[in-house]
Amino acid sequence: MHSKRPRSLVLAVALALVAAVAAQVVAPTGPALAAPAPVDGSAPGPTPLAPAVHNPYGNPYNDFLRTPYGVTTSPQQQAALPPVSDDPNEPFDWYRNPVSVLGVYGGPEESVVTAKGDLQTAFGTLTFATGADRTPIDQRVKTWQDGYLPILRERFDRDGVRNEIQMYAATVPDVTQVAYRETYGNPQRRLDAPVDNMVNFVRVNLTNTGDATTTYRFSVGLGNDKVAGAAGTTGPARPASAAWDEARNAYLGDGKLLFTADQSPDRASGGNLDYDVRLAAGQTRSLVFKLPYFVAQESDLAAISGASYQEYLTGTADFWHRTLDRAGTRIEVPGTGVESKILDTYKASLALSLLSFDRVDGKYFWDANPTVYDGYWLRDAAFDMDGMLDAGFPDIVRGVDVAMLDYQHDDGQFNSQSGQLDATGQALWAFGNYYAATHDAAFARQVWPAVQRAMAWEWKFRDGGLMPEAAMDHDNEGVRGHLLTYDLWNIAGEQGAAAIARAVGDDATAGEWTQRRTKYVDLLREKVKPAVDQLGFLPTTLEGAQATGVRTGWYGAVYGIDWGNLEAVWPTGALDPQDPWVTASMKAWEQKTFEGIFGYPEGGLENMLHSYTTTSIAITDVRRGDQWAALRYLYGLLLHTSSTHMAAEAVRAVERWGRHNPQTDTMPHGEFAGKYLTMLHDMLAYEGQDDSLHLANVWSPQWARPGQRIAFAGDTDFGHLEYSIEVGDAGATMRLDPPTRTAPKSIVISIPQNDTVTSVTVNGRSVRTFHANRITLPALTDPADIRIGWRQQEAAPAYSFARAVSDYQANYRKMTGAPQVEIADTAVGHPSVRAGYPLQVTAEVVNTGGAGYLDDPRVRLYVDGTPVSTDDRSLAKGIGFTTPKQVISFQRHDEGVVPVGLGTTVCSPGRHTVGIGLGDQPPAKTVAVTVLPMVPTQSAPAATLSLDATAAFLDGDGPATATATITNRGCAPLSDVDITLAAPDGWSVQRTSPATGPVAPGESATVRWHVAPDGHPADTQPTLTATAEYGWRTDRWAGHTTGSADATTTMVVCTGAPPQVEPGTRAQWDFGRGCAADLSGSGHDGHAGSGVTFSDTGAVFDGTADGAVTVPYDDRYQPESIGAGQTWTLRLTGVVPGKVGGAYQAVANARSLSSSYSTGWTVYLNPDGTFTFRMSQVDHPGSTYAIAQSGVHAEAGQRYDIAARWDGTRLSVTVSGAGSGTGSATPNGGYLPVGNGPMDLGKGTTGTADSYFFTGSIEAATITVE
Repeated sequence: MHSKRPRSLVLAVALALVAAVAAQVVAPTGPALAAPAPVDGSAPGPTPLAPAVHNPYGNPYNDFLRTPYGVTTSPQQQAALPPVSDDPNEPFDWYRNPVSVLGVYGGPEESVVTAKGDLQTAFGTLTFATGADRTPIDQRVKTWQDGYLPILRERFDRDGVRNEIQMYAATVPDVTQVAYRETYGNPQRRLDAPVDNMVNFVRVNLTNTGDATTTYRFSVGLGNDKVAGAAGTTGPARPASAAWDEARNAYLGDGKLLFTADQSPDRASGGNLDYDVRLAAGQTRSLVFKLPYFVAQESDLAAISGASYQEYLTGTADFWHRTLDRAGTRIEVPGTGVESKILDTYKASLALSLLSFDRVDGKYFWDANPTVYDGYWLRDAAFDMDGMLDAGFPDIVRGVDVAMLDYQHDDGQFNSQSGQLDATGQALWAFGNYYAATHDAAFARQVWPAVQRAMAWEWKFRDGGLMPEAAMDHDNEGVRGHLLTYDLWNIAGEQGAAAIARAVGDDATAGEWTQRRTKYVDLLREKVKPAVDQLGFLPTTLEGAQATGVRTGWYGAVYGIDWGNLEAVWPTGALDPQDPWVTASMKAWEQKTFEGIFGYPEGGLENMLHSYTTTSIAITDVRRGDQWAALRYLYGLLLHTSSTHMAAEAVRAVERWGRHNPQTDTMPHGEFAGKYLTMLHDMLAYEGQDDSLHLANVWSPQWARPGQRIAFAGDTDFGHLEYSIEVGDAGATMRLDPPTRTAPKSIVISIPQNDTVTSVTVNGRSVRTFHANRITLPALTDPADIRIGWRQQEAAPAYSFARAVSDYQANYRKMTGAPQVEIADTAVGHPSVRAGYPLQVTAEVVNTGGAGYLDDPRVRLYVDGTPVSTDDRSLAKGIGFTTPKQVISFQRHDEGVVPVGLGTTVCSPGRHTVGIGLGDQPPAKTVAVTVLPMVPTQSAPAATLSLDATAAFLDGDGPATATATITNRGCAPLSDVDITLAAPDGWSVQRTSPATGPVAPGESATVRWHVAPDGHPADTQPTLTATAEYGWRTDRWAGHTTGSADATTTMVVCTGAPPQVEPGTRAQWDFGRGCAADLSGSGHDGHAGSGVTFSDTGAVFDGTADGAVTVPYDDRYQPESIGAGQTWTLRLTGVVPGKVGGAYQAVANARSLSSSYSTGWTVYLNPDGTFTFRMSQVDHPGSTYAIAQSGVHAEAGQRYDIAARWDGTRLSVTVSGAGSGTGSATPNGGYLPVGNGPMDLGKGTTGTADSYFFTGSIEAATITVE
């Protein structure tokens, strides 16, 4: 590892770019050698062949390069993705495909308003279209009534008619309840209870904006797509046959009701209703529809049809106004127009939170998301309940916290995700958090037995030390090691447990646990210090850059992705906000932000951003008093919400959709909503770690103008607090009603960061306890009038939501433009160099345009007009761009400048020109270099040595063959070449090649040996080592120095004898021979993980991350290798599943490890037990894959043979054995190849992490192209 960090820790990398082309004048390059003793009149001696250059997409720890911010997962996607067009007449919506939800307070499910503006329920989608051809409305931008009430509006103009669609949900009396099932807890249990079937109300207002009468067609239909999270949860099945009942204006079938209309359509056909609405100039007419969330009974028709749209609209609006405006915590900050986004998002987040908890039969459940995360997650619930406490809804928090008790195991551990070790701390923190805010003694007594069991488990589990090494394989950090998040959360849990102990009167235990926490923090600091010293900031694991990354992230296959380490200050309280480690970490993490959002580079994609992890950093900035940083994050977060103030879990910057797919299925995410509640609350009031109370902590420049008002009223850990601030010309007046239940240690009041306090009076009495922009007062027991004078020290940055949108749009326009690239600043390491010594040339690739892929990403070094070496790596993942200069709202990046360096050796003395070009374009500028003649005392020419070996068969007739190849990378012939091979005990080596003669520059020589076992050796994976020693000479004299090189390889050992290989075979693995060697002789040997065992019947896979055979990538065995008229076939023989159902199992898989978007192919055993073959398709409007379905339902323990094929147009799968079937599919736009990912037998990947593990056995696998 580097002992000295470069200028930008995140954006620096030391690249070693090795040249490799020989010409008459220019010799191939090789590894650098030590400099010889100085020679009179000589040029400088050798230095590293590849100059150290700092690639902005790299890192200091290895040669991994991330895909730059602004670049998608593939050139095809980048080329096919049109930029989002933002209409200046509509509210800004960051998302290409935004999703919103409708629901009722405490209801168990939510309806989804799709990206295109349709309404989705548990059984289908109400679609909207216009015109004779039924053109879908496709309305991306939506708004809430009054900015935040969950009453949605879509508005657009078409064919001279203004269309306004309004939707909301309400509970209608006398509608039949439906049977509902909730599964929860450890061990999993089931709750069956009836729940209300909420009704979705839809009104379409059509207004003729022209000056003549017109007839306008509006259509509704009922599609089959339903809310993903609702599939199979409850409710009657949709009738197999349903039709429109003209007499009753309802869609009915089999005694079931699907939806109603208040008006008769002009025609009904195939599930579509057409309304031909005649409109006079300026006239408005309305259409009303009502759609139950679950399939309703025909007997519900009267109640639903009779429900007045306007009456329920008025009642719904009144309820939400009462709930959001006048209940709980009340926050007031200045904001009109677009600046109202701050408070609108707060109230919309609160509304989402109130829709997201399910109250079923008296029990409370918390859902992180209404679709893919429709379940109870302790981590999300803990965060969200903190936000709900801050928002003033303790009754809901109590119910959700009590539900956490169901997730405690008998041994005391809490868990909602198997294998993760942070949930116990999260539950205990949540308990203590709730008690601190409410002093609810009955709650403390109720959870006390669980708290005691949890603390006993935690102490026993970590045995007085830190939490043990673990794997966060498929979530969050994506890393293996001693995860910081586990210890941080258990530290937080110990603090929460101590609070509960005090609440029940056990002060002795509270004191013991408090001391235990203190020692825990000290121990964590001691153990994490080496990693902090190495990295310069808090790491994901104690191992730092040595940790094994499962998800490719910031630094490739090490470190993982920042996540829980962001929470050291808030919420866990393990470190002080001003701790130097925190200060350094905040600086480093800001470098990892894009568009004001913290990065989550899954698959190494800088393009991936994460919403709610950003709030942890922002809240830490609030506690550190860095108002400007907190505001940048605030506006960055607001920027990445929809026009209905919803956010996805993670987003992709270029695509402007969610992490997983274009459908943005993690939107809206409850944890973002909960953390936003906390963040805005804390900007106005928070409790410090030292029992201080902090007020007015962040001031937007928009709030600090004369005449503005800020106000807060809500509960704190010290009791109820209210204050208001009126801003004047040179200060402000504050009216403070302090909390009186418990006195804080002090009250800290902040003013704008760019101002300095000049005077303070409290109830007319002057106080002097202020410094810079902070005032510290003793605890107050009575209301106080506080007058603050201040003086501006510097101008405030022009932060606002409008400026953030403007900055973003300028950045986005730049980012999505075409790259405009040129080479600049070409230079050589020294103007003269000795023949045969490395010549170094550096330059900068400067992109003044947008991010993307170059048509030809090669960077080439030219000598005297001839290309001699190529860097095909630095720009292979695309090139970034430089943020426009006017952007101030978020961290600017200069990723459009990529330093490059190439090296070669020049053999011909004299004057030469060198330069760097892109692709096939020669350099626009060259520089001169003088090459001096060789001298006998200089270092021997560089040479490289490679070694490989065929598989050895213990029972075979012939030995294995080891082959070493030496290549002369210098300017003089190698002489006296001696290459030897060493093998471990139990293996014999016999050279079969004659003595090696001179090796000319650029030429190679090969030596072979027979390697055979002596009986059955103990070492069945022998490591062979080849060593070469040589001298050198010219045609006039011999060199005075010698050189050497070495190479190693591990030989694969199999049982039995070598097999016969059929024509067309590209690779063949016969696991019954006890090895993963490629028996075709093509060299595609696999590596068997520790979870794979071999027997006579094949390879047995244990269903873990280590239970796989991995074959390095080579396009020769991949589907993309076929030519016209050829077919690629993967045959999997003797596949015996060990289990069926529960999860996807990848029998064979090749998907890119550098992409979160799926590229490549997979043979799956699906959760329903069927075998499928999937291939990624170039065009993926609705699905990543084209899927060939075999129709075969596998049974555990039964044997199957699978053949997956690709003929360049269609993919197919054929299954035989215990079941037989075949299926095919055609990928849209063709197959999207894997790119660079290995092939795995026994596991899959999400594109960025191991997953989808196969449990069972495979006898053999063969790949042919015929």
